[in-house]
Amino acid sequence: MKRPSSRLLIVDEEGRLLLFWFRYEERSFWATPGGALEPGESFKQAAARELHEETGLTEPVGDEVWRRNTRFVGPDGAPIEAEEAYFLIRTRQKNVDFSRWTPDETDMIQKTAWLHANEIAALDDPVFPETISHVLAEVLDKS
Repeated sequence: MKRPSSRLLIVDEEGRLLLFWFRYEERSFWATPGGALEPGESFKQAAARELHEETGLTEPVGDEVWRRNTRFVGPDGAPIEAEEAYFLIRTRQKNVDFSRWTPDETDMIQKTAWLHANEIAALDDPVFPETISHVLAEVLDKS
């Protein structure tokens, strides 16, 4: 299944990135907030919608800073071919609102954390994308 999606690099004023820890079946991993595009939606529109739905934040969505194509197995076991566009969002808000999460998100997302690039690189569980600590450092150096 092809799945275009927008991913969010939400960074606080201390340079920490917001990550979600997912757990389903025998798998657990860290990933950025974000999700699939809805019909007729641009990557940037999806980023703004996902920002509000998954965090309650209303900060402006910055420019796209990175894009990748990847393959993975979804929660239902189906293979997914994803085109992921990453957008930078800066915030001073530390508290996020998860009240708009879907039942699947509530089941799968077990915790959240604000982490510096070196803390991300030191995590025990896999982090997706695997190069996110390097991407984050490059994005913050340029901005």
